[in-house]
Amino acid sequence: MRASEDQDEEYAKRFWKRQPKGMREQMIQNVTVTGANAGFIGAFVDPNGPNEKDKEYMSAQRLLAKELGYEVDGYVFHKVSYTVTAKIRKKLR
Repeated sequence: MRASEDQDEEYAKRFWKRQPKGMREQMIQNVTVTGANAGFIGAFVDPNGPNEKDKEYMSAQRLLAKELGYEVDGYVFHKVSYTVTAKIRKKLR
């Protein structure tokens, strides 16, 4: 499940417009600590699959991880747990 780069940018812009102060810092921590240790980033999503708001969060998270120097695979929807996950790994310089 992968959005184009243009779609990612548009979804992420919509997401960040609605976020309270401190959300970016919290997401950075989620990516660099939790995500990096687990080897993936993820989110709970609509039981029927990611909706527009879910896609906004997923794109913002994916672009932030890339900005922080991670390679990010496409998200996979897990029907039983209503989650999506994407493997991440730190880019080698």
